[in-house]
Amino acid sequence: MPKVIEANSNDALLGIIERLALLETTFGSSLRTPLQKFRLSTTDDPIIAVQKAGRRIAQHLNLSDLTFIVLIRSQEENVAGRIHIDDSPDMVQIELSTKIVQFPEVVLSTLCHEITHKYLSRHNIKLDDTLANEKLTDTASVYLGLGIFMLEGCECERTTYLADRRSVTSTHMGYLSPEEFSLTFALSNPFRQKAILRQSWSPTAVRRIEFSERVLRARNLALDNECDIHGEMLARIEVVFEATTERCNRSILP
Repeated sequence: MPKVIEANSNDALLGIIERLALLETTFGSSLRTPLQKFRLSTTDDPIIAVQKAGRRIAQHLNLSDLTFIVLIRSQEENVAGRIHIDDSPDMVQIELSTKIVQFPEVVLSTLCHEITHKYLSRHNIKLDDTLANEKLTDTASVYLGLGIFMLEGCECERTTYLADRRSVTSTHMGYLSPEEFSLTFALSNPFRQKAILRQSWSPTAVRRIEFSERVLRARNLALDNECDIHGEMLARIEVVFEATTERCNRSILP
């Protein structure tokens, strides 16, 4: 059930590295290239459009043997969606909040998050702490090739022009902040992320990628010097992270 959680930058960075280490150990040899970016259909009925999108994401995660039923329903405040994992052995029900339907990018990122829950469940990966498990799910969504959807959907705005004024509606999705999503993207296996190519990304996503690539250069420098992932490598990345956080807040991650 995605919602926004703010985190201390140092703790956040360490958490990202620890979660990625767990995922790399578990899935490193079985990963594929990222899912090609697509958009929700604007010609289908909304419920048909989300069904098609859910099926596409499930296929990417090798969950084609399951039937995903996606419903649009009212949810609790700050809840974008939920998944019913254990109700049936071959059918999975996902609920999306009516409040996010006007934000297609948020719909896609929420589907990625919820379907990743099922992927992790199938592989018996679940943390006891609820918040930690949700952050792991967000991290896994990026790690498993759904990063562009998470980056574009974690923070969105919609502008409506009325007769006498302009109305701006914004929404946030995820247990990670936009900074944390960017760092997770940067620290994931580079060849998976580079394989996406720069395919009509939104301006906000491009700025986030530019930030994450700077952090990635620090990571590669650490790896070239054979630094331990929790030692000097972390220290080097923290230097870049701290140096860019203020600027990131002002312009790189609007």
